[in-house]
Formats: sequence, C-alpha cells, structure tokens
Amino acid sequence: MFTILLQLLAVQSTSNNCISIKSSKSCSPWNQIDLSIDLNRLADAYGIQDKSQFNLQTWDQLVIDITSGGQKQAELWKNWAQCSKYTGDLIQYYRSYVCLTDIFVLSSSCNNSPPNSIPKLCDTVCDEYGAALNQLMKDEQQCPKTTDSITQTRRSYAVKGADSCKKISQAIMFNHKSECLNGIDSDQKSCGFSGNEKVANLYCAKYPTAPCCSRMSVSKLAVEGGQPRRELSALQRVVMMYQAVGTSESSADQQNSFFSSPTFVMGAAAIVVVIVGVLAFAIVQPIRRARKQARQVPAFVPVRTGIITSKNKQNNGQFKVIYKYDAKLPDELSIEPGQVILVSQIADDSWADAQNLTTGDFGKVCLKFLEKL
Repeated sequence: MFTILLQLLAVQSTSNNCISIKSSKSCSPWNQIDLSIDLNRLADAYGIQDKSQFNLQTWDQLVIDITSGGQKQAELWKNWAQCSKYTGDLIQYYRSYVCLTDIFVLSSSCNNSPPNSIPKLCDTVCDEYGAALNQLMKDEQQCPKTTDSITQTRRSYAVKGADSCKKISQAIMFNHKSECLNGIDSDQKSCGFSGNEKVANLYCAKYPTAPCCSRMSVSKLAVEGGQPRRELSALQRVVMMYQAVGTSESSADQQNSFFSSPTFVMGAAAIVVVIVGVLAFAIVQPIRRARKQARQVPAFVPVRTGIITSKNKQNNGQFKVIYKYDAKLPDELSIEPGQVILVSQIADDSWADAQNLTTGDFGKVCLKFLEKL
C-alpha cells in the first residue's frame, strides 16, 4: 500500500468493480463524500486470491488491521520490505496514507470526477508520516541491511513517503487550496496513531510541543466518574483528605477528635512546610537551569515555516555545531557541539534539511546553532 508507484505499474485489473464507501468506517470523513473503491484493483494490490469474498466490509477491516499495529501490520512490512525484526509498532499517520492511496490512486478509475468538497491532507501529516517511515527504514535492528535490489528499491520508495503523500494529495484534491485535513478522523483524535489514544498520550508526553498534541480533545487530563479533571497536587490532596474526614463527622465529634488536636495540627503544618519546600525547589531549579542555558544557546530560535527561496543556496555545505540542541519534533536533529553537519536545503526561517555527519542521522536543524566551515 505504501509503494504507490510500484503498485500502479505492477497491478493490472481486468475490470472495475466500484463500490461506494459510505458505509465504511476506516477512512472517515472521506466516507461522507460521494467516493468509491475499486475492489478488483485493491484485491490485486493486497494479494487477495478469492475475490468473490472480498467486499467493502473485508476491505474496511483490512485497512484497520494493517494500520493498528501488531502482528498483521508486522507481517505486511516483513513481506514487503524484509523488515524481519519489525514487531508491528504503530506508524504515525499510516492509516491516513493507506486511505489516501486506496481511494484516490488504486481506485482512481472509480473517482474520475471527484466532488469539489474534498480537502487535501495537510503537508504536516505527510511530513510526520514520512519521518516515521524514515526512522523505521534506518533502524537496522528492525530492517537489517540487504543486497536484494527489489527490497532496496521498495525501501527507497518508503523513505520518500512524505513526497509521495503530498503529490497524491495535491494532485487529486486541488480544489481546497486554503484548507487541509489533519488526517482521517481516527488519526486526528490520536496524533496519527490510528485511534490509539494511549500511544498518543505517551507521544505527547515526549513531544509536548507537537502541533497534533494541542489538537487532541483530551490531553494531560485524568478522567474520573466520566468527567475530566486536572491532576491534584500533593498539597491539594492533603487539604481534600482533611475536608473529607471533617465533613463526615458531626460538629461535636470533630471538637473531640484527633484531627482537632494540637498533634494533628502540628503534623499537618509540618507536611505543608515540606511540600512547599519541595515545590519551591522544583520551581527554582528549572529557572536556574534556564538561565544557565540562556548564556550558552541563542536567545531566539525562529519558528519553522518551510518557505524556501533561492537566496540561501550559497549557504549550503558543511557546518560545525557550536550550541547543543535537543530535538523537539520527530523530524528534527539532536546536535552536540563539535559535530559536523551537512546542510542541503535552507528555508527562509533559518531551518534547513541536513545530515549529522557524526551520527549519520537526517532531519531539520536551525542554523543559529551552527557556524560555516
């Protein structure tokens, strides 16, 4: 599903078998538009032998199975890209890409005149999908090196997943230039992890500034009794515990209880003092670290826009890292002072596509952390 160019050349369907996707569940919201899939073409692409048993429901379930992580997704990549050690970890925005190619490429003969109400996938969705595939393809523990030319070609197409995603989306859905779709519904709700909010929350804990995290409907909230609430601090728990105990007894009992005695009052005061001290330390230490880092790194890191003109072409080449930077997004490079960076394309926002020649990693890097060699 992820090598569209190869599939288009290899898959030849004898006749169209178009069926509406309105009753499908895997590719919402595209199922709400007048679109269809070509069952014959998709059966060939997925290697389905008995086409008589392949219908909208089996396709719908197949899309869910191969994009939800686990054994079926692992088998797909093991067979296609020879990633023999891949265990089926979720690939970000993979379901959005599969829906895009199944409906608008492999079933293009069924959608010759798509309605004007189809928004394209946002470029950020394609970029994050491509970054996830790049990470998998570069992991030799999951995808060991191979000399097989077919496998190498397939992996090279996978590495170009972001470009493929953008080109398909822009070519098919050109009517909406000012708006875009942040993935299909299940990906929008889970930062691209096929509806798995548990994985999405872990991802947002590691990358809290990722744009998709701010779009998630429930983020960093604990759910209790069906209603979201913010996690309580230790001090708030002590106060609530005391209030709960106090309100469960009569006024007369409270006056004679342990909780109204000097011993409890002194103990509670001691607990409060300790908690306040811990909180003060937790607040002061990050401020001290931030002040120290402020003397060591640039005071301003520009916001990434991705706009590229020709004025920066002469700055391409090798750079040396002068300031440390820890990646904030999956497609960024983490760099250490002294490392050598090969810059290939610089955007007007001072961010560039680059390779860390010291580690071999690829990603985005800000020029404010580098100096030209």
